[in-house]
Amino acid sequence: MKSRRSEKAQESIKREISLTISSMKDSRLHDDIITVSKVDVSGDFSFCKAYISCLKGINHSRKICKVLNFASGYIQNTVSRNLKMRSIIKILFIPCDSEEYAFKMNDILNSMHSSSLEKISDFLINNDNYEILTHEIPDGDAIGSSLSLYFALKQINKNVKITFDNEIPDNLKFMLEHLENDNFESRHLICLDVSDENRVFGLNGRDVQICIDHHEVNNCKLANMIYIDKKSSSCAGIIYDLIKKMNVSIDEKIATAIYLGISCDTGRFKYSNVSSKDFKDVSEIFDKINDFSGLNHRLSGGLSKNFIKFQSEVMKNFEFIGSCCISTISLEMLNSYGVSYSEIKPIYNILLTIKDIDFSITIKQKEENLVRVSLRSLNNGKSLEFAKMFNGGGHSDATGFEIHGSLDYARKLILDKLENFCD
Repeated sequence: MKSRRSEKAQESIKREISLTISSMKDSRLHDDIITVSKVDVSGDFSFCKAYISCLKGINHSRKICKVLNFASGYIQNTVSRNLKMRSIIKILFIPCDSEEYAFKMNDILNSMHSSSLEKISDFLINNDNYEILTHEIPDGDAIGSSLSLYFALKQINKNVKITFDNEIPDNLKFMLEHLENDNFESRHLICLDVSDENRVFGLNGRDVQICIDHHEVNNCKLANMIYIDKKSSSCAGIIYDLIKKMNVSIDEKIATAIYLGISCDTGRFKYSNVSSKDFKDVSEIFDKINDFSGLNHRLSGGLSKNFIKFQSEVMKNFEFIGSCCISTISLEMLNSYGVSYSEIKPIYNILLTIKDIDFSITIKQKEENLVRVSLRSLNNGKSLEFAKMFNGGGHSDATGFEIHGSLDYARKLILDKLENFCD
């Protein structure tokens, strides 16, 4: 069995190979979505097999691998240098069809919605001892969907707890005041709003019983029972449908959590993903929320004085390329204003309020050699299109990805891609 350290190193190699491929100028590498599905690395890190899949299928993967193997010297040197490896790793590119298979699997899963929710409902009612997990640095939908299912399971006398990342935005912490994580050994893991097992906080290699999401799930084997609805604007909207099938009474706590998830993932009903179902769902739970105005104020406000000063500094450094606005945030900036990483999100929407800007990129330094990038766009799908170049994902107009390396390195990669993207 591989050690956790070995797994992290292998994942770093996989990501660096992906980034190197995406930064190459060869036009043959940019007419399809190319994915490094997996890598097999030797114990001494001297040799690596990189499995390449393409959306167009296995035949196109074979053509791409010929291109990559021809350019393997450049890729090997770049990967080894960026990861500061002691010697140059040799890489062999091998075609596979996992991406094509994943899309077929998603189509199959999308045709199973009604029966899947009923099956999940029956399982939740007839079993016990649940632990709910969601993605790291949870946003409103992750918190809202997790809490609504938590309160529903509590209502039918189930043992249930939530394992949240500690980095919760300050304006959402009040939602946790009714959370009572009992001390029991969880038996069934439930993952909500995760899209990728690598983003699940607290998973630690454990088996998952149920996964519910509205993103494309990168690993279809993440759970025994999977329910995906890519047409849903939020995971909370799916949980609302599930709770109704469980015949649970919608009280104020559940209604508030559902509203949190729907409103946050639709940008207060401004994003292109909003649907008539969202308004219908909110209308059904509206009367359960005693202070609707006060709730919205708490969700929208609560910014610290330090953050306002930090925000002003960030806005001074906005960069503009065509209709794209770019913001770069370093660890030094965060530390100098005493702002936590989890507070950054309000910056994203400021960029799109600028006239003639329909695409924004926020480049955030999470650690010394880890950069996270958040993308937003105005009803044009640019976010997802750009994120795919870096093996990222999410919604069509709200996506993200990671780059392992320095802030300057990440910014250069992004600007290089933007040069052609904005033409």
